[in-house]
Amino acid sequence: MSSRAPQQSDPRPQPSDASAAGVSIPRRPAYGEDMWTVLVILLVAWAVLSVVGFVFEGLLWLAIIGIILFIGTVVFGLVRSRTRKG
Repeated sequence: MSSRAPQQSDPRPQPSDASAAGVSIPRRPAYGEDMWTVLVILLVAWAVLSVVGFVFEGLLWLAIIGIILFIGTVVFGLVRSRTRKG
């Protein structure tokens, strides 16, 4: 006598089951979208550093570094976007 338990099916929806059930599967953003998200976050960080540097007179060097990094990030983003398109 064999007393094997019946095998249970996987309750997680498979891709074909999900689309048939009308469930949308989230798509992962493309590489370019991820890059722009990071660049925008960096631009905001550099802008905040610049403002803090100008508000506190002793931290003027921080403002200068923030401006340089802001400009460098914009140039980097523009160069990367143009090389990906062409």
